[in-house]
Amino acid sequence: MTTDILRHENETTPRDRVRPRTIRTPHVLSTLAAFELYASERRLTPATVKRLQAVAIMIDREHPTLATITPDWCQRWIDRLLASGKSPATVKSVHLAFLRLVCKWAFQNAMIETDPAQGVQVHAPVRQRKHDRYWSEDEVRLILSATLRPVATTRFEQDAAAIRWLPWLHAYLGARAGELLKLRGDDVCQVDGMWGIVFRDNETPFRRSRSRFVPLHPQLVEQGFVSFAGKCGSRLLFCPDVDDPAAIDRAVRRIGTKLARKIEEVGVDHGGGAPAHAWRRRFVVAATNAEIAPDVLDHILGRPAAEFRMGGPMQPAYLVAEISKLPRIGVI
Repeated sequence: MTTDILRHENETTPRDRVRPRTIRTPHVLSTLAAFELYASERRLTPATVKRLQAVAIMIDREHPTLATITPDWCQRWIDRLLASGKSPATVKSVHLAFLRLVCKWAFQNAMIETDPAQGVQVHAPVRQRKHDRYWSEDEVRLILSATLRPVATTRFEQDAAAIRWLPWLHAYLGARAGELLKLRGDDVCQVDGMWGIVFRDNETPFRRSRSRFVPLHPQLVEQGFVSFAGKCGSRLLFCPDVDDPAAIDRAVRRIGTKLARKIEEVGVDHGGGAPAHAWRRRFVVAATNAEIAPDVLDHILGRPAAEFRMGGPMQPAYLVAEISKLPRIGVI
């Protein structure tokens, strides 16, 4: 998702502090044009470009040329976004991060004389954050048992699949919701005879991660998840397979609402936090109690240090043996 900000893109380097210098591009360069040059250089995906172009267009409406943007305008623009009702988290992780990224890149490439986004901040009161829940084992059984019951008729085929499988995948993989919602049928495959999921590279202008093979717990295979994924072929498992970021965002919100409602229906209070985070916490505790190797746990959760410590990719048979240490979850 584009809200994952590439921290190292916004870090200050000695190169950033070199000024003044000769500008090698015309001063008529717009923010959108600069971003498109950046996107071409970094080979961003069309979907990512489409999402971020909207922010560039917002800026161009007020400042048609990047060179005329001033630090004072940057700060006032951020303050106005906050005053319009946008959340501080969104303004910081999308609008300000995009502004910093483009201005820094343009400055480094001698397209503007100074970087006007340096020092711009999101001034907002610190919000008391709700603590994400940790599911007890009784709550886990209640929630997962509910997924095995027939789902009410829905006009969105993928919604029923999400309600059926996402809680189980959260329980046995501890994966982030964003990772699971991007899965396609052919991401579920055998490697060296072992069933698992290949989480693909997730590269955006804000964060990079590597592909990894994550083993499936035997209980997921026995329940028919592999068969379900096989029937989906190469399409997305839980979201509409369309090249429309807005439609996918709507589907993600709709699925999240339905999953939260499902949890409430069985009498479990998710406390207003993110259910996916509660599953992730529960998975870490369960894996630790089952004495799954720490390197394997880090690998399953997508923590990059795991393979560096191991010296290379982990063998699928070893991963399956470790994930199988998790006790089966009984249903009611």
